[in-house]
Amino acid sequence: MLDRRDFSQSAEQCRLTMDALVRSLTSFLFKPGQEVFPRGSVDENSLLVFLSSIRLEGTWRYSFRLVNGDFHETSEATVSVGMMRQRGTFRMYESTELEVTVLEVPYKNRDVSLVILLPARVDGLTSLEKRVTASKLLHCVSRLEERPKVTVCLPLLRLRQVTDLSPVLIAMGLGSLFTEGANFR
Repeated sequence: MLDRRDFSQSAEQCRLTMDALVRSLTSFLFKPGQEVFPRGSVDENSLLVFLSSIRLEGTWRYSFRLVNGDFHETSEATVSVGMMRQRGTFRMYESTELEVTVLEVPYKNRDVSLVILLPARVDGLTSLEKRVTASKLLHCVSRLEERPKVTVCLPLLRLRQVTDLSPVLIAMGLGSLFTEGANFR
């Protein structure tokens, strides 16, 4: 979708309008008060706002029961959250190198699955982030094997990622988009 706005005359109104548009296009997935475009992200000098939104919503191949359970935010802090629980056969792999259990949770569409890296230690996420590489991840996924009678308990997931693409676009040779001489007509 392409939408033209004149930021120089009404940047704040444009920001609010774009925010409302994104909310409606994403079925209002953002929480009330949570801004898609935070204050100050669009001003009278803005020339272009590029937004790409992907909503992945699938059905698990085998349904989960919803329960409440403890989630460890840190080694000291635990909170009660909604959890998805299921007992069944899952493809898994234990990586001693990364100190994780790799778990595949399949979607109904057999071509798609969610692969989760579960750190062995409650405080193991930071260490995992430093050690994991694409090749190590591919190695783990290639070693997944079916294991029967596994109980999986995962927190309900909602992921959101906001990324500033201007450095990428500039590196691709589109730096002129961010200059005074940019022509979007």
